[in-house]
Amino acid sequence: MNRAPSLFLLLYTWALTLLGLKMSLPALPYLEAVFQVPESAIRASVTGFFFAFGIGQLFWGYISDIYGRKKPLIVGLFVTAIGTILALSSESLTVYIIGRCIEGVGLASVSPIARAILFETRSADRATKELGIVSMSTAFIPAVAQITGGYLMAFAGWRWIFATFLLLVCVAIASISMRLNETLEDSNAPKVHFIRSLKKIVPSKTFWKWGIAYMACSGTLFGYYAAMPYWYIDDLQYKTYIYPYLACFNVASYVLGILVSHRISKKKPIEVLVPYGLLCAVIPGLLLTALSFFTIGDTTLVVSVVASTCLLAFSAGLVFSGANKNACRPFEQARALAAAVLIFGVFISSGIMAFIAGGVDVHRLHIVGLILLLPPAIAIVIHYGIRTESPLPE
Repeated sequence: MNRAPSLFLLLYTWALTLLGLKMSLPALPYLEAVFQVPESAIRASVTGFFFAFGIGQLFWGYISDIYGRKKPLIVGLFVTAIGTILALSSESLTVYIIGRCIEGVGLASVSPIARAILFETRSADRATKELGIVSMSTAFIPAVAQITGGYLMAFAGWRWIFATFLLLVCVAIASISMRLNETLEDSNAPKVHFIRSLKKIVPSKTFWKWGIAYMACSGTLFGYYAAMPYWYIDDLQYKTYIYPYLACFNVASYVLGILVSHRISKKKPIEVLVPYGLLCAVIPGLLLTALSFFTIGDTTLVVSVVASTCLLAFSAGLVFSGANKNACRPFEQARALAAAVLIFGVFISSGIMAFIAGGVDVHRLHIVGLILLLPPAIAIVIHYGIRTESPLPE
């Protein structure tokens, strides 16, 4: 087993993926006036980032399985810096979207490579537990990033959001160059062909049985985060630096879900919680749909949406570790690519939901409820409908 790199360094680098998206969210409603374009065009930039991030997972996952972990990660962060500079200096929506997509492709290098590093340098159980620690730690990023972005937007301007993120990326590049050793053994050895690897992963019943739970819960939660500025700034007139504090409740719920899963994992396999997490995830959509039949004020509306999405976040926390553990375990020779396909699914679903949810007035609770309900409901059907041929190896 290779020398274990610093978990703190991996945490910092991992956090960049969420910072890259979340810090700019408070600026979205105001970019319509900056670029003089309709709201749907600005929402498309978020969807473009999600799609670029998701597709980039497949590229970086495969590249890192061939050429190692360190060099592809550094190159990916350089690509991120280039995209951030384009977005920062953009004077038109076209340049802004191109910059954001390049940024998304570069940041896509972090998740599959960092996951692969964890499982290459730790035992399976330790890696799974540390993945939970990473998830708990980065769970605070959506709130911290949006709060930071909100204050930067309100008191300095939207370009300072990207300037701050660029500085954080440069710190990561320098730190990885100096402190991260290559962890992939025989990185020059020939690997399984990209298409052949995908042909093993994509048809795998085990992968989809467990992976769909993670995609549905985390994808829906990320989609909600992306819709927050439209719901709370545009529809409910919250200030850019006030509404992000509502995400703190979601963060706390997500962390609680992970803590509960880790506590139970001491006595039972962590994957036993995945079905319960999925069942819990459908409740928010049902509650909001039922609430749409009543006339309520804005305060009650906000409390209802926040409380419901907190339950969704708790479900995502319950599902995270067990779903990741079992979805990627069968693919030892293409571990990074398997993780990449998993994240690809999360962010494709997030991108679709972000575009749809951001265009819906939050007062239309029946539609909001349906948007939150569909992904976990579909995931339940798939999870319970798939039977794996044999138990997973320990």
